[in-house]
Amino acid sequence: MGEPAEPSRVTGPYRSSGTGTGERRRLHVGADCAIEIWRRTPGDGWLGSMLGLPVIRQITRFAYDRFADLLYGWNRRKGRW
Repeated sequence: MGEPAEPSRVTGPYRSSGTGTGERRRLHVGADCAIEIWRRTPGDGWLGSMLGLPVIRQITRFAYDRFADLLYGWNRRKGRW
């Protein structure tokens, strides 16, 4: 066996798409995912920053979860799930 590959040389499905700055990778789910996408999208960063504020984030999560519940119910009634 040889030496382990350096992180910058790892390829394949488990390769990090980071810049190698040591930034910790996190999985974002639900409203947090939408907020993170908006933050990284040029022109929509203001929306992600606003919805990511501590108190507003809680309201955003609640609204996102209710929307997801409604969308799931609608798809169930239509026979898609």
